[in-house]
Amino acid sequence: MKLFLNLILGLGFISCQSQSAGKVESISEKENNKNERQDTLAYERVYALPTELDEISGITFLPGNLDVIYAVQDEEGILYAYSLSQTEIIGQYKFAGKGDFEEIATDGESFYVLESKGTIYSFPVDLKDTENKVKIHIDLLQKGEYESMAYDPQDESLMVVCKECKQDKGSPQLTAYRLSILENGDLSLKNKTIVSLEGVTSANGKPVKNLKPSALVKNNLQKKWFLLSSIDKNILILDTEFKPIETIFLDKNQFQQPEGITFDAQQKMYISSEKNNAENAMLFQFKN
Repeated sequence: MKLFLNLILGLGFISCQSQSAGKVESISEKENNKNERQDTLAYERVYALPTELDEISGITFLPGNLDVIYAVQDEEGILYAYSLSQTEIIGQYKFAGKGDFEEIATDGESFYVLESKGTIYSFPVDLKDTENKVKIHIDLLQKGEYESMAYDPQDESLMVVCKECKQDKGSPQLTAYRLSILENGDLSLKNKTIVSLEGVTSANGKPVKNLKPSALVKNNLQKKWFLLSSIDKNILILDTEFKPIETIFLDKNQFQQPEGITFDAQQKMYISSEKNNAENAMLFQFKN
């Protein structure tokens, strides 16, 4: 149980809240722990989001900011600024027309929004005259469906993970692409990585043959990647080389459609969930 307990203590997710947000299991100790799933992730606070964010699909914070979370939803090319203290939208900025926008990331200078077909939109974080400063980056990724993208400050790049790509079909793997951010604001493909799902199991202990990622974020303090899957209702934790370490299983009744994940400057984790069959889309805040 040592690895399992270290994960709990290292992540800092333990809370006295009685409401469970998911369960943690160590991949390397799955045989020992499959009947010992008593430790849970508990949220500190939950926000019922306004109707504009019913289909919230991606969230991020600007570096150092603890109050304003930036979000996109998957039908309109609009960036929303939501204040946690005021519990309301305090600004919205149009960067594109209608589309299928799935993820947002930032390096502190620009916002990057990922469309499901692999197109990336970028624009300055000052959000002045946004529409006239949008860059559209196309043909960087192989044809497929994408919903996961995150900024990596280690080498100032973007990581994008396939949700459904031809090259991954029939194999327990995911393809991830690293994109370099150039001085002029352009993006270029640096390399690609294969994420092996060998040894990863589902909540019922069966081997995972495929995974459908819906969001990605890097915990810079721990130097670990958190890959969220809405369909599979789990979070796969990976090391810096994108090798699976642990799996967090989410409560299917609590998370209607978890599509966004991020950390704030204090390393508190946030997960957003689309409305689906609930009354509102929700934003869950966890203790750091």
